[in-house]
Amino acid sequence: MSGKPRAGRVRRSAQPAHTGSSDAQCNGDARGTNAIDRQIGQKLRARRLLLRMSQSELAHASGVTFQQIQKYERGSNRVSASRLHTLAGAMHTPVAHFFEGIAPSATATRAPATSELVEKSLATPEGRELALLFATIPSLKVRKRVVDLARAVVEVAWPPPPSE
Repeated sequence: MSGKPRAGRVRRSAQPAHTGSSDAQCNGDARGTNAIDRQIGQKLRARRLLLRMSQSELAHASGVTFQQIQKYERGSNRVSASRLHTLAGAMHTPVAHFFEGIAPSATATRAPATSELVEKSLATPEGRELALLFATIPSLKVRKRVVDLARAVVEVAWPPPPSE
């Protein structure tokens, strides 16, 4: 090598170059993740919380760092098919679970599916606690009354629009 100082090197991104229509152009961000990546991340988090697993436990079981689990759950990093298979196995969950409720087309406009609403609520501490407490109620009659109470709260807080 010569004694000349090196010119500044161009650092390349770890992300592969996209050709044609990129995911970032299709409901995504500059890093190349999209709405489906975020939905899979939400389902990953909801399932982990339902199993009462920490991010560190899931990371150890799947061979990644807990920071990587955080990125997957936020949807800021894409989960590869092989990694999703490993994560699903660590949580004793079929891979298909993470795709339930996702429209065939990422650009399809739709109202949130019931399973999507459940996943989002289970991803919150309150939703998880409510589900766990509800599951411990032994009486069917009492469970039905709790559902009636929840329905009444929703109707008072968000009444339906007046009919014409």
